[in-house]
Amino acid sequence: MLSKTICEFTEFEKQDRNFYLVDSWGPMPGSHKNFKEDIFEQVKERFSKYPNVKLIRGIVPNILEQIPKNPIALLLIDLNSFEPELAALNFFYDRLEPGAIIYFDDYGWNYPKLREAVNGFFSDKPESLLHFPSGNSIVIKK
Repeated sequence: MLSKTICEFTEFEKQDRNFYLVDSWGPMPGSHKNFKEDIFEQVKERFSKYPNVKLIRGIVPNILEQIPKNPIALLLIDLNSFEPELAALNFFYDRLEPGAIIYFDDYGWNYPKLREAVNGFFSDKPESLLHFPSGNSIVIKK
């Protein structure tokens, strides 16, 4: 829902950039246990008005190479597991533009290994995390 809200608010179909959404959208080997049904067709329909929203179906980190190596302005990470979140950080960090935002959906919830991995990743970086009472955190790339 967050990605759809962003697209609506920014009139993303009028933007000269792409928004890549990566997920399994259904039960796949390695997918999040909450997916009991395949919702990929529903997601395609939800974003059908946005020709610049690209859906990449698969499991992180396996499918990261399918994403073009363009500069990134916004990185939303909501993988509910520290291994793929750390893989995504390692893959995308150097491609983030100055001022780019990294949004961590699950940082403040009951994922201690995820927090530890994210904190470790940023321990030698100039950025720091900004935490929200909602459990989300962001980083602004310097």
